[in-house]
Amino acid sequence: MSVKVEQNPDHVKARTFFRRILSYGNDAKASTLVVCHLVDSAIAFIPALDERYHIQAFLGKPSSIQAEASQFLSAALPGKEHHLDKGVLKIDPSSVIREVFPSRRGITPEDVVILDIGGYFAQGSSNGKPGLVSVREELEERGYRLAGIVEDTQNGEHRYRDVLRDLGPNGRFTVYSVARSPLKRPENHLVGVAISFSVEAILRQSNIVLQSRRAGVIGFGPIGRSVSHSLRNRGIPVSVCERDPIQLATGAAQGFRVFDYEHHFEEFVRDLNLIVSATGAGASASGIRPINAQTIRYLPEGAYIASVTSQDDEIALEEILVQGAEGYSRRPVRYNPAIEHLTRTDENGNEHGLYLMGHGNAINFEHGGVIGPAIQLLQGEILACVNHILSDKAVPSDQVQELPDSERERVARAWLDQYMSDTSVILH
Repeated sequence: MSVKVEQNPDHVKARTFFRRILSYGNDAKASTLVVCHLVDSAIAFIPALDERYHIQAFLGKPSSIQAEASQFLSAALPGKEHHLDKGVLKIDPSSVIREVFPSRRGITPEDVVILDIGGYFAQGSSNGKPGLVSVREELEERGYRLAGIVEDTQNGEHRYRDVLRDLGPNGRFTVYSVARSPLKRPENHLVGVAISFSVEAILRQSNIVLQSRRAGVIGFGPIGRSVSHSLRNRGIPVSVCERDPIQLATGAAQGFRVFDYEHHFEEFVRDLNLIVSATGAGASASGIRPINAQTIRYLPEGAYIASVTSQDDEIALEEILVQGAEGYSRRPVRYNPAIEHLTRTDENGNEHGLYLMGHGNAINFEHGGVIGPAIQLLQGEILACVNHILSDKAVPSDQVQELPDSERERVARAWLDQYMSDTSVILH
């Protein structure tokens, strides 16, 4: 199996691109800790990073682990794959440091860069200290120095912004985010297309045609916007629900029916039979997820629910599935393993039933979440961030930072040279 994967020309091309980006860095030595989706796009990325900046461990997000990618990377980097336990990280992210970093006290401290997807190292606390502080101190105790963190998602960026704000000027860290980068726009667009594809594929397994749906998208950020357009392009009516008036105005200007989440959620869902949640609300200061024990009761009977990210960011299942008469029960659908049936019977004997797609996790990973070379464009920026952090250009701050445009342009030119060399694109 591994030989076959290694010979995949797409992986070879991606690895060549990653090596080129990494070659732009200086001669700094460092170790890395990587949170990742263990999917096809990791097969080239993880080994290329390890060649340049030694990977101590990579932690696959449980909702997006593909067997082939996991098996290949476990063989390529023996002993480096570790389980990402969200519950443990929420309480004490420094526990991962104790697990995967051997002590090297007494010698020159080694730099460490953490690649994160979801702000896992910003949360929790240990010995009364914020998680981010305890991570840094745990590394120092073991003979390392936290050089910086690179975050991939807006959800995670929010978490780092919150903890840096709370720490104030005396809690400066080097945190870079690619979440709002212009190089992520192609990925956002293609993720929206992939989500629509997966929704349609799962519906078809239940003998339901997508064009019979009336869809609602909660959240009109980069992913929600892409999902909304992709679903509408497939010929179905789409409504949008948002808290942010700027996003509501944007949605209305783009021709969608828009509803304010705080005041018109019940009206928003009244006639819908497909709801896609795309808010990342689990990372917000309130932590109130849009589909919760109260709002779920407004959803029409038989509606299908999908999420674009981790279930714990969009759907408060622990509230929805409480024991007793007030909660919903959860059972698999025999004819379609990608769907679960949520049901509740009220005090009058009336049953309310809904269908949860993909166990509430990112629905596109039901079909691999493949989006093509666009993902390498963003991964290239992540590697450029690592280079930048390990150069003398990065300065600790009480703000989340972004890569300079000049370095993004360098990544974009390398990507065009690697992937578009057989087109009419001319590079100067």
